[in-house]
Amino acid sequence: MKIISIIPLKRGYSTIMDENGSMYRLSNKVISENNIDIGEIDRDIFFNIYHKAREKELLVLTSRYIERKERSEKQLTAYLLRKGFDHEEIKGILSKLKEKKFVDDHRYIREFIDHYKNTKLCSRFFTEQKILEKVGREKKDLCRQLIEENYSEDEELDVAKKLIEKKEITEVEEIHKMLASKGFSFKTIISITKNSKSNDYFV
Repeated sequence: MKIISIIPLKRGYSTIMDENGSMYRLSNKVISENNIDIGEIDRDIFFNIYHKAREKELLVLTSRYIERKERSEKQLTAYLLRKGFDHEEIKGILSKLKEKKFVDDHRYIREFIDHYKNTKLCSRFFTEQKILEKVGREKKDLCRQLIEENYSEDEELDVAKKLIEKKEITEVEEIHKMLASKGFSFKTIISITKNSKSNDYFV
């Protein structure tokens, strides 16, 4: 294997290019410690250095990213792609993290439902849409299943009441428009507005 150029990048990294035009990103520290320079290098030695360095960097970046807060598989994948890792590398680390439950979309979705139900006062529909932005639309069936298990229609009715109290809205038409704009179901809206004149929906 012959290295024909080492191109400096930002943040202490460089791209190494071989005679076939293949490029490999390594930290300047690794390059210096292993005396990697332009010219011939044993292919097996180079790739042993390269893969070990990449695995270490991948673990460090992943650990820092997921320790801050709960992350979905989609979020972690997008983050690592931005950091220059390929899909095969990401697939490998995701498999290990999922096995040890460090990344768990079931847990992520349940926590997200709880947050948007109790803190954000979102409807079931809006909660689903927000979650799908985080986990990907391919998880739609799982998302709906967990919403059915963790956010009932009766709970949505309670959330709607809390939202009306928070917004201090009393006019039936305004209540209807606000709830509809927030994605609350027709059933919830009717249950709220049919008793609005007597304020029974606050009971």
